[in-house]
Amino acid sequence: MRPFRINGEALDAHRIATQALITSASIPPTVAIESENLGGKVAFGVARCAGAERTSRNRGADVFVVPLMDLGSGLLAWLGYREEWSLEAVGKSKLFSFQSSSATIHFGFEGIEPKPQMFRAEWAGLVKDGKGWGFQAGDAGHPHWQFDGLESIATTEDAEAVAELIRADRPEPALREFGVATIDMPEVKAVASSRATGSIHFASAAAWWRSHPSDAHAHHPENVQQIQRWLSRTLSYISVELRRV
Repeated sequence: MRPFRINGEALDAHRIATQALITSASIPPTVAIESENLGGKVAFGVARCAGAERTSRNRGADVFVVPLMDLGSGLLAWLGYREEWSLEAVGKSKLFSFQSSSATIHFGFEGIEPKPQMFRAEWAGLVKDGKGWGFQAGDAGHPHWQFDGLESIATTEDAEAVAELIRADRPEPALREFGVATIDMPEVKAVASSRATGSIHFASAAAWWRSHPSDAHAHHPENVQQIQRWLSRTLSYISVELRRV
């Protein structure tokens, strides 16, 4: 088991195909996906373009996101995307091995911060250690979902404003009577936000009802076409589910 490798020309063709795929799924007429050389690896993702806006991630540098869907009352679901490929010199050639792919959904209004990070669909590739090639994050599922909404609210200075933003255009629930609470909401929030729920990997390709070895929950892509199909169908599924919000 080891990752597949492609040359620079094939990687750029994959970037262009990914750009067309994200453009077809998003609101802007054209989305720019640009690459950057990071020394031992190459990354590409959403870049500055018409309709794109810069926003903060819960971890890491700020990124550009593009509107994916109108959720009503001006609230938009925004999409950020990034892929990373490790660089390997083979003789005089440069080959690239898939490292990770991540589509991140934010909620927010056009031209207004914050745009809290809500959830991610990720596919992490293989890594090499002293024992050979293996999956990242131990026994985590690959590909997988990770949920960031709680952390986004907990780490934002104006948490109430973010909560109102997420609740936008939702009908108010009927009032209910409860007994005396044994723990107040600020304490609940403090306890919940102290847990790294955003680090949990929720496997999205786990056939646990099958017998071994067909019950695996960790898979790695075998070519760029599989990455493109995964991204296309993931964005399609996200769009369907966002209509429930």
